[in-house]
Amino acid sequence: MRKTEEGRTFNCYNGIMNSPETRTNISPAEMHQKIVSKYGELPPKPNLAKALVITMVTIIVYFFVVVPIGNSFEDTGETINFIGFFFAASIVYGALSNYSTERNAREAEVNRRQKVKSEYDRMNKWYTGEESIHRYSTTTDAGRAAYPADWADRKRYVKTRDGACYLCTGTRDNDRYYFYRPRDGRHLNKSGKDFALYDQVHHIVPISKGGTHEVSNLVFLCNLCHEDQHLHLLRRRMTTLERKSKQARNPALKAFWSSRLNDIRRRLSSLEQHNKSSNALKLHRLTETLV
Repeated sequence: MRKTEEGRTFNCYNGIMNSPETRTNISPAEMHQKIVSKYGELPPKPNLAKALVITMVTIIVYFFVVVPIGNSFEDTGETINFIGFFFAASIVYGALSNYSTERNAREAEVNRRQKVKSEYDRMNKWYTGEESIHRYSTTTDAGRAAYPADWADRKRYVKTRDGACYLCTGTRDNDRYYFYRPRDGRHLNKSGKDFALYDQVHHIVPISKGGTHEVSNLVFLCNLCHEDQHLHLLRRRMTTLERKSKQARNPALKAFWSSRLNDIRRRLSSLEQHNKSSNALKLHRLTETLV
């Protein structure tokens, strides 16, 4: 885990993190070039001619050498022919199998690289504005800036650019925190609802405080770190957990809900203290590891 201060300051004018690891917006084409530079050599090109030569030579040796020798022995001829056939078949199978394995390995690697290139090419067309898309939706939400029509593309770009949760770099155990297996076998989250875990894109400068949906104002966070930035998310989860704790009849389940509730209270308290003492453009980071 990277050592970091409690919050990371952002420059609200250019959207670049004012931190030791300065984050800048780079084009998907540049991202792809960095990936390509780390590629190794492709698997060797399969040699079909070699496999065919081995096959033909083996067949010739079997029919024109082994079989005549076997036929010259009355008692053991069939055994010699069978053994010769077994070895010949093994050699032919090995040659063709090696060719097929090398071909499949090379094709898989070529296809993987081509798929990566296609994804980055598509992202780069969006980034450079070459794709003919409507960048902004026409609706507004309570006077706030509307989410752009290409919001999914922006989220994909931010996730690719940042690589992992900026605050915890993927070290917080989201699965263990959110999921448990109750008696009916379903996966539920700790609020008791069916839950699909999604990583989040967070606005550095909130929309309510004049922030925009530009990628320079977005950062990639895991679900836990994203919750830790918003009072309303933690309060809503705390309300749900309080209800679940009261409704639980099983002592073990009640203790479970209570422990999760205590975690939420500690996270909420940490965020409230952060908001009182920190600059509004700092990301909140828990001072202790809770999960």
